[in-house]
Amino acid sequence: MIKAITFDLDGVYFINAKSNFVANLGKLGVSEKDAQKSFDPKMNKFYKEGKINDEEFWSWGSSGWKLKRSPKELIKILLDGYEVDNRVVEVVKKARQKGYKTLICS
Repeated sequence: MIKAITFDLDGVYFINAKSNFVANLGKLGVSEKDAQKSFDPKMNKFYKEGKINDEEFWSWGSSGWKLKRSPKELIKILLDGYEVDNRVVEVVKKARQKGYKTLICS
């Protein structure tokens, strides 16, 4: 018997985060090509595996983009670009109404 349903966070519950982040960096004068460097597979792997911390990752990005922004400011720019997929919100509501526990994780 199914008791709980899990939803992925990035790309399912939240959408457009990457493209919005790149667009918001563009407003700061960072080209799309340079913004995409923040998604360098090697650096992302180190970051996701905990081999580098927030400060190191975002300082690397800021330096590469030639921005005088703190890691905290860059994280805020990223988070401000997250959009909730309202279709998924409705699915979560319906699942809860039917008695299922719902979880969102990444």
